[in-house]
Amino acid sequence: GGLSINTWWESNIKGLFPVGECAASHGVYRPGGSALNAGQCGSKRAVTWILEKATGGWSPLGVEEECVKEIEEMVSSSLSGEFDADSVYDEVRRVMSISGSALRNCEDMKNALAIIDSYLSSFSKIKAKSEGRIWNLFQLRNALITEKVYLSSMIETAEKRIGSRGSAIYTDDKGNIHPKNLDDRFKYTLEKEGERLIQEVIYKNGEVEFFYRKPRPIPLDDDFFENVWREYRKNKNIF
Repeated sequence: GGLSINTWWESNIKGLFPVGECAASHGVYRPGGSALNAGQCGSKRAVTWILEKATGGWSPLGVEEECVKEIEEMVSSSLSGEFDADSVYDEVRRVMSISGSALRNCEDMKNALAIIDSYLSSFSKIKAKSEGRIWNLFQLRNALITEKVYLSSMIETAEKRIGSRGSAIYTDDKGNIHPKNLDDRFKYTLEKEGERLIQEVIYKNGEVEFFYRKPRPIPLDDDFFENVWREYRKNKNIF
């Protein structure tokens, strides 16, 4: 999974291009080299589009003052909190690695999400060790929000019994696959190919919402290299 993008790697936020592995440009079965390709090709496509189409003057999002206020509040309390940012970061990374990695159990993920939510709701109590480490608070907050979104997504998948896919095993007590000599955590069911839907997630005002859509079809258009090259020389295939 990753951030939703268009064919030029632009997100739903105008002017934000999340190229590379953070973008949802790969599928369930992802070759190891695709992350590198996504960074290189995505960056080139984004720059090509920006040079041809972007003339500046993107409209403000309308949340600038709110963001500045939120940053000021974080900085003002950054040295007087109750919890150490580095220790919290180590804890939530460990929790995420145990509960949200390749083996996913619904109850374990719910317990992990409760920990993440508790830190998000009391974030003003988290402090940096020094002024030079205030940046770590922003990194930690970003990590907490990201973990909340991904854990919520995984829990939704487990509760709907969508099934295991890709490199993830979702523990299912009613699963029809149970490898020999492994405990019940490894009991699971594969996702049904014909019923596959794409889960899309929106994080807004501290809440996570889910939407489902059918996979986009593979384009049927095909053409000779000479024709594609001719169009590229004409307009760089930017449309």
